[in-house]
Amino acid sequence: MRAAIAVLCAVAVWLIVPRPPGLRVERIFGRPGAGGDAAPPQWLGRACGVAFGVGVAVVIGSMVGVVVGIGAAFVLPRLLGRLEARSTKDRRIAITRQLPDVADLLAATLASGAPPGQACSAVGAAVDEPLRSMLADVSASLRLGATAGEAWSTADPQGSLGALSAAFIRSESSGAPIADLLGATAGDLRRRHRLAVEVAARSAGVRAIGPLTACFLPAFLLIGAMPVVASMAEMVLSR
Repeated sequence: MRAAIAVLCAVAVWLIVPRPPGLRVERIFGRPGAGGDAAPPQWLGRACGVAFGVGVAVVIGSMVGVVVGIGAAFVLPRLLGRLEARSTKDRRIAITRQLPDVADLLAATLASGAPPGQACSAVGAAVDEPLRSMLADVSASLRLGATAGEAWSTADPQGSLGALSAAFIRSESSGAPIADLLGATAGDLRRRHRLAVEVAARSAGVRAIGPLTACFLPAFLLIGAMPVVASMAEMVLSR
């Protein structure tokens, strides 16, 4: 029985832990997401959490195991659900890094008189992935007569290019010069990126305290404090 529960727990962890694109849940459900990543159904995470909680309860046994198992069933899916796949993180970082330059290129291209569809196509051909394919999709939609909102939402369902799409939609609805809006958007994106880099750099020192404490505090106690305590104990006991 415990062997079966252990296998069930292993399957739950295998399904719920982030995985490379095209593997595990993708092969089972065949639901590719944006950028090659697939998001497992919500019920799958809950089922894995329940399976893991039952396994923990059976392995530990008694009321303590039941309490720990219930806690694991509720907490584990939420904790693991916050984990971000490496490919998704790399894609998000690449988009954030490219966005200010792409906004400047689009502003310059549109200021020269190019229509939005042609501008997106020209800029997309000049940049790397992932924005290359996304701008190509926007260009194709605009040339087919789609509105700015429809084109950007189709090419970017996750909203990664929200700042660019907002500028195009605002220009389409109000008639404001799109080049001016994109120039302001580029400056705002650079300020956000600079602030995010500064916050990450400042938090790196805080995150480093934990490993340093885990390494040096036991060593300090064993080398510095324990000899003193042992010496004092020996002096007290020898009297």
